Amino acid sequence: MTLLAGCSAEQRTLVAAQPTSPPTGPDDPRIAAIKGNFYQISQGGRYFTWYGCTSCHGEPKTGWPPRLPFVTYYARIGHKGYDRKIAAEQRWQISAYLNSLTVTDAAKRHRQAVDQKGEPTAGQWQGPL
Repeated sequence: MTLLAGCSAEQRTLVAAQPTSPPTGPDDPRIAAIKGNFYQISQGGRYFTWYGCTSCHGEPKTGWPPRLPFVTYYARIGHKGYDRKIAAEQRWQISAYLNSLTVTDAAKRHRQAVDQKGEPTAGQWQGPL
């Protein structure tokens, strides 16, 4: 008999647990759930690339960006009309990704970048069909 176990931080649910409304403040319990889930963070990195955020903000690197509160990232993503272009669920994931950058070592960020090579970015990606 084989017992399979996995990292709970990469757990994916099959129900609609993804937040669809903005955080209610820095103590919103949904923030901890998103920030502690590697799958959500990884998806945020993917969306950061897909939406072409690097064209203005550059590639993530050591010390970039300064660590800000999660709700600040979420609000800034909504700045200049991006709240109409990027779904709330994806803004949660991008915020988790940005919030994780200062505590993610350079080797892991490099692996994420390599994993995403060849994926569509900004001008090529037309969004979900």
